[in-house]
Amino acid sequence: MIVTMATAQPAQTTPPNKRRQRLSAEQRSQQILAAAGELFRLAPYPEVSTQAIADASETSQALIFHYFGSKSGVYLAWLESVYQALSTHVIAAVQALPPNTSRRDTIQAGLEAFTEHIANHPADWLAAQRSGDEPAEATHQRLEWRDNLQAYLLNLLQPTTERGKFAISGGIGFFEAASFEWADGGFVEQQRWPLIEATLGAVEGALGDWG
Repeated sequence: MIVTMATAQPAQTTPPNKRRQRLSAEQRSQQILAAAGELFRLAPYPEVSTQAIADASETSQALIFHYFGSKSGVYLAWLESVYQALSTHVIAAVQALPPNTSRRDTIQAGLEAFTEHIANHPADWLAAQRSGDEPAEATHQRLEWRDNLQAYLLNLLQPTTERGKFAISGGIGFFEAASFEWADGGFVEQQRWPLIEATLGAVEGALGDWG
């Protein structure tokens, strides 16, 4: 009788670089948010499923619900991160100006920073402004961001007349419309300064003078 013995095989272990890294709760939620952002940049809200977010973030639907409550919770958190990044960039540019900078130059610095940021992050800007079949809270979030921007400008420029207040509100609306047209054209750099100058002219015309 011939007896064969199977050669013992060494126990297989997962290579260190293949093991799932243990992340903190903050790191895990940011991982989910980053993956969701990539998907929301590519497709409208209804076309992005919770399972797709879970697959892209290498997590699970259960973890998504744990951290964000729902798909809409992820979407709203991502929108907030987009607006926060833009606001931080603009405010930093304005705060870097020397004391006693004129109101016109202050607005120009803010517009330069704003247009620079959205040109460098076009997918974020376009996706964040995309409306349609999405949670109603997203519309409220956009309006709240606009209100916060208006409040920031009112505090920054401190207009002394009702006309000045309307000029700021109208300037925001003008810039939004013009920036959308710029975005539709592909954020052409040669059009950036005409956009900034047109916005400055619109605000100056509404104010009467910069004061």
